[in-house]
Amino acid sequence: MTDIYRNYIAGEWVECQSKKTFLNIDPANTDEVVGTFNLQRPRTS
Repeated sequence: MTDIYRNYIAGEWVECQSKKTFLNIDPANTDEVVGTFNLQRPRTS
């Protein structure tokens, strides 16, 4: 399992509110996962 990387927003490392993530795959070696990242969307009012 890979680490889950958070987003750096306004000087803080934060997780996305939805808790959704996506895998970042190495384009040179598609069998290798570079990391798992939070799927951040812009806030809506």
